[in-house]
This record gives sequence, structure tokens and C-alpha cells, in this order.
Amino acid sequence: MVTRSFIRVETPRLILRHFALDDLPALVAYRNDPEVAYFQGWDSITAEQCRLLIEEMSTAQPMQPGTWFQLAVALRDSDTVIGDFGLHADATDPQQVEVGFTLARTYWGRGLAREALLHLFAHLFAVMQTRRIIAITDVLNSRSVALLERVGMRREGHFCRASG
Repeated sequence: MVTRSFIRVETPRLILRHFALDDLPALVAYRNDPEVAYFQGWDSITAEQCRLLIEEMSTAQPMQPGTWFQLAVALRDSDTVIGDFGLHADATDPQQVEVGFTLARTYWGRGLAREALLHLFAHLFAVMQTRRIIAITDVLNSRSVALLERVGMRREGHFCRASG
């Protein structure tokens, strides 16, 4: 049986890891940038909400069916948090995982999200025995659509309206 606990993923420039309370200022800053939040499901988030998220994620087990798990994305050379990736194991098929991603705007366009996704996908398939990875993005978010295509994903559907 495969353990579904998360072990950090390292790339040439990044580390994907559990959040720590020291990450709070960075998380609050990029999550409150209107351009970062534009295609996300939030408008703003308080420092207290971010603190609670960090505390919850520090003890949460990733890949629990039906739940989201947020990973900190940090620069490898300084451990500065520049974003987060979400993982959601499907409630009925836990070997299908949805990924989401957020990077601070100052780190857009540097290939960092692509690098992180490719290494994360490799980890999910090889270590976590994931069968299928999906991502859902707004069709108007051309940067994310292009990123997902660059990491080998393909469009399977187009929704006229988001559910729920």
C-alpha cells in the first residue's frame, strides 16, 4: 500500500513543501494582489485567515479524498514563499487529482510554474500513484491555459458557467 503523505518536491529553482508560520507575510501579500486574485475564487484574504490556513495545512495529510491540500512554493536558494499549489484528490476516485496554482505576480513569466508543475506531476505519478491529473481554469485566463498546454495537458471540456 502506498502512503499518501507528502514529501517535499525539489526542482532546480524551487521547493514545494508544507507551509510554515514564517510564510505568513508572503502568503498575505500575494493572495491580496488584485491581479493574482483576478481568476481565482477569492477577492481578498485577511492575515488571520492565512494564519488559519497555514496551521490547518501544517497538520493536514495531503491526498485525502475530497479535500484540498495547499503546498507552499518557495525559492530554493532563499526558502522565500512565492506562491502555492493546491491538490485535490477526487472523493470518488482518489487516484484522480485536481491541481491549482498561484504565484506572486513578480514571479510570472519566468517558467517557475511550469518547472514546479512538471516536477509535481512526476511526483504524483511516480510516488503517489496518481492515475490522472486535471486542472480547471477560466478560458479567459490565457496564461494559465498556455501553461497547462506546455506541461502536456489537453482541453477536454469547456463550461459555459461554473458550477456550485
